[in-house]
Amino acid sequence: MSQYIFVRHAQTDGNLEERVHGYTDHSINAEGRCQARRLVGELSCLPIDVCFTSPMRRCVETAKILCEGRNIPIVVDARLIERNYGEMEGRHFCEIDYEGFWGRDGCEVKYQGAECLGDIRKRVENFINDTEGKYPDAVKLVITHGSVIRTMRGIDIGSGFSGDYSELPRIDNCEKYAKRY
Repeated sequence: MSQYIFVRHAQTDGNLEERVHGYTDHSINAEGRCQARRLVGELSCLPIDVCFTSPMRRCVETAKILCEGRNIPIVVDARLIERNYGEMEGRHFCEIDYEGFWGRDGCEVKYQGAECLGDIRKRVENFINDTEGKYPDAVKLVITHGSVIRTMRGIDIGSGFSGDYSELPRIDNCEKYAKRY
């Protein structure tokens, strides 16, 4: 049986400012580094075989802290990148219909240049299928973004999921979500 431990990247200044920063490539801040170091203790008892990370700096930096000194290979995978928010990139949450953007009432709000929920789901499913084939019994640490983890939760619910991503809980910085297959 395969195990995944999904972790949202550590805090950035953009997170503190409550700004949408999908493709904006922020580094983690001092609090983010502390968050990651605290999580190291929780993960230290787990036999992690491989770490996958989004190519975004905030994820790579988090992955390096979490894997430091453990001889865990870190694999950068573009399928784990944050959702492209298009014209809403950099905007404050109060400037957009953020929950509607996640499909409230099954209707996804469209913004110019933004990635649709179905495309995120396809790339997340592709990542899971691919890593299951290549690392079938491995414990996989996956450092990624809220959109990817929210999508993973929707996939896990399966046919009972309404498609309303706004119903799915948001995940905090350095919070983990574990799943066995």
